[in-house]
Amino acid sequence: MPWQPLQPGEMAIVHLSDLHFGARNDREVWTLIRQILQEIRPKLILVTGDLADTPRRKTFLRVKRELDDLQQTFDSPYYICSGNHDRFWRGNRFDFTQVPGLFLLRWGIVIALIVSPVLAVWHAWAAWLFYGAGLFAVLLWLFPMILDRLSLRLASALLPDIFGRSLLESTGPQEVRLINDRTQWTLGLVGLDSSREPDALARGFVPFPHFARLYETIRGRDWDLCICLVHHHLFSMRQLEMNRSGRWKDLFNVTCMVNSGSVLEALAQAQVDLVLHGHEHEHNRAGYFSFDPRHACGEAWRAEPPSTFWCSAPGARCVCGI
Repeated sequence: MPWQPLQPGEMAIVHLSDLHFGARNDREVWTLIRQILQEIRPKLILVTGDLADTPRRKTFLRVKRELDDLQQTFDSPYYICSGNHDRFWRGNRFDFTQVPGLFLLRWGIVIALIVSPVLAVWHAWAAWLFYGAGLFAVLLWLFPMILDRLSLRLASALLPDIFGRSLLESTGPQEVRLINDRTQWTLGLVGLDSSREPDALARGFVPFPHFARLYETIRGRDWDLCICLVHHHLFSMRQLEMNRSGRWKDLFNVTCMVNSGSVLEALAQAQVDLVLHGHEHEHNRAGYFSFDPRHACGEAWRAEPPSTFWCSAPGARCVCGI
């Protein structure tokens, strides 16, 4: 549904995602976003990750300045969750040793380094061959692991320090009241970090202990609408399926959330009304219904242009995703 001007008594919540500050043309994109927001005049701004293209203090500080400026311009608070580009260099975890099947790499290194001295008794070139292979494997293993851990440690320190209580995944659920001359809403906002513990590349994963904590902290809250922010998409995206059908290079596309079904069920049981996500830069809108008829959960994200989502709360033509 295309964006329609607000009617008296209505309020807009804007959803932004994948801003990628630090990437090429980021200033042009942000200028366009600001122009659109001037028309919408949001009461609340929600950002679902990939604030930066690569985690750097300078980039995060620039993101905060821009979001603070939006907050002052529209008198609208903002809340965020992190994405894979906010955690790892260029958004990818290259430490493939987290993938269970790659334990063979570690054993291969050990075997090569042990066998090399033994082969030296037989022939020097064979020993050097095995030793070289083992050394190469060590570099192939250690360098990505060190890079990933440095990036993750840097981001884990910078994000809470710079964004403070606006970072939902570090603060826990936040209650926000939106008020105008005709309407008052009480919203519950919760963030899930799907980028901190992926097994490889740009895949997403929410640790299972987080589910119980989510249920305990938000179940039964008296909110008009409960919104969850998470970076990775929880459903297969129809537009991507059409675009990628029959392309061999997409056999190696690894951008999914590996436990999305479990996340959806946990959100439904916790009675989350709406999930906003980003990650893939395509239109997506879907609903999820639990086997338990008391639980239902909606998921939505929109790349462009502005659109309006209908929700279950009273007077709730509310969520505009960009």
